[in-house]
Amino acid sequence: MTNALELELPYPPSGNHTIRHVDGRAILSKEARDYRKMIGTLLTAQGIRPMDGRLIMVIWFYPPDRRRRDADNVQKTLLDSLQKLAYHDDGQIDDLRTVRCKPTPGGKIKVVISPVTPEPEPEPESSTPSSARRRSCLQCGFRFASRGPANRICPTCSEASSVSERQLHAQRGDQRHNGVSLRFHGIGEVA
Repeated sequence: MTNALELELPYPPSGNHTIRHVDGRAILSKEARDYRKMIGTLLTAQGIRPMDGRLIMVIWFYPPDRRRRDADNVQKTLLDSLQKLAYHDDGQIDDLRTVRCKPTPGGKIKVVISPVTPEPEPEPESSTPSSARRRSCLQCGFRFASRGPANRICPTCSEASSVSERQLHAQRGDQRHNGVSLRFHGIGEVA
């Protein structure tokens, strides 16, 4: 993605716990104020300036444990914390996706913010091969330029979920043919 902003941030407090009511007034909780301050310090230290124009945001959240959590509770605190730092106003976001990932000790958030690129004018059907066209990603739904019918995962999702040959071997075990491991015959070697 060109001009994309990629961030890895601490896990935010739940959106259910960001507002406190005191003497009939709604105020931001200390937990939410501390998170906003921390995000402001992190982004300012990295020299990040607010993006202009219409935006696409993809959030991968890694909860700190296996407890049930609503994805929208993660969004609220995070979007409010990034406002005026990564973008001017959260009203700039036209496409917002949130992906739940495996729990990670302490939790974390990965965010990619990129400008909306206008859809190119479609070419006449005769000049475009039927296999190469814009398709929706099967993981996040984002429309991207696919190389063919077998290419159904966008580059962002494939980078986030890339697995090395060694990891695949550990997950799947030896490749076998008629009960004989191919690994020892030089066919299924793992780097």
